[in-house]
Amino acid sequence: SQSLRCDLIRYICGVVHPSNEVLSSDILPRWAIIGWLLTTCTTPSSPV
Repeated sequence: SQSLRCDLIRYICGVVHPSNEVLSSDILPRWAIIGWLLTTCTTPSSPV
């Protein structure tokens, strides 16, 4: 659901803080996961 995507993005940004070893490894980076979550949104964003 759309609300779950928002909660997942908030969680990834606010809680997941990888160490330098993880950042330099081949593990999927946070920005790639967040970008994928944003591309799965079906509701267009509203203008501010």
